[in-house]
Amino acid sequence: MKSLRLLFSVICLLCAATAAQARLGDTLAEISKHRGKPVGKPDKNKAVWAFEGGDEQLLYAVRFDDAGRSIGETLKPSRTGAPLQREFVLDFIAAQREVLAGSTTTRELAVGAKYTFAGQNLVVANGEYVLIDEPHGFLLVWLRGSLPSVTVIAPAALQ
Repeated sequence: MKSLRLLFSVICLLCAATAAQARLGDTLAEISKHRGKPVGKPDKNKAVWAFEGGDEQLLYAVRFDDAGRSIGETLKPSRTGAPLQREFVLDFIAAQREVLAGSTTTRELAVGAKYTFAGQNLVVANGEYVLIDEPHGFLLVWLRGSLPSVTVIAPAALQ
């Protein structure tokens, strides 16, 4: 039984390490190098990968711009209402923050804080964690609650 738990833990860590490889701005080829072939490609500018994340299957959906660079990436459980484990979210956030290394304009916003991104006026809602670096074109929103997800977008995703 202990060996099964150990194997399960190793698999979870490997999945988390794999999740940490993709970052906003990557190409389909770069993401596929770490994730493998997408399980779905709804159109030329979108791709979806699936992987095991703890007790749940997770979906990693990416939207690309016309130049083939990711402008929006979302990690969420494949089943509606299923949990999204904190360690996978934190790995996703850490990987995304790599593009901001050394930035002095990155901010974590509190609930109720008003902010502007891509010309849109927004407010941090209850159950949201928001990380923004508008000068670098970076917005990350972690939605907690009954429909959990974590999404990072560039301004082009809102146009």
